[in-house]
Amino acid sequence: MTIKDTQIAHFIASLPFKLTDSQEKSVGEIMKDLAQKHPMNRLLEGDVGTGKTLVALIAAYNTHLNGFKTLYMAPTEILAAQHYETFNRFLSPLGVKISLITGSTKPEKDDFDILIGTHALIYSKEKFKGVELVVIDEQHRFGVEQRGKILEMANDGTVPHLLAMTATPIPRTLA
Repeated sequence: MTIKDTQIAHFIASLPFKLTDSQEKSVGEIMKDLAQKHPMNRLLEGDVGTGKTLVALIAAYNTHLNGFKTLYMAPTEILAAQHYETFNRFLSPLGVKISLITGSTKPEKDDFDILIGTHALIYSKEKFKGVELVVIDEQHRFGVEQRGKILEMANDGTVPHLLAMTATPIPRTLA
C-alpha cells in the first residue's frame, strides 16, 4: 500500500481541530507500517478520549485511497453506531462509502469502503474481498479467537494489516 501523503495532509488540514502531537506521531508510525511489504500488527494504546478513533479513521482513509477496504470492529452497537456517524461525517463528503453491520443491521453485500460492525461482523457468513486493513476497537473486549475470526473474514489470499486499539491493555492483548 502506498501512502497518499498529499491527500492525507489535505484531509488533516481540513479537520476543524488540530491533531495532538501523539496523534501525529501515531499516524506517522501507522503510515510507515502500512507502506511495508509485510502486514502491520500494531496495538494503539491511549486513554479514553485521546483520539484513537481519528487515527484509525486516517489509516482507513489512506486504505480507501489505495482502492482497498477496511473492516472496523467495535464491541457494542452504541459504539459501532457512534463510529459510523463519525466516519460518515468526515469521509462521506470525500466519496467514501461507510456501512454498518450490527445484530439489527446488515450492509449491502460488498458495497462499502469501510464496514463498521460489532460481534455480528464476526458471525457474518461473508468473506470480504479487497480488505487491506482491519481495526479492532477496545480489542481487550474481544478474545484471541474472535480477533482471529475477523482477520479470516478478510481472507482472499492475503493477510490484512491489523490495528488493535485499547485504553485498557491487559496481558491477553499481546497474545
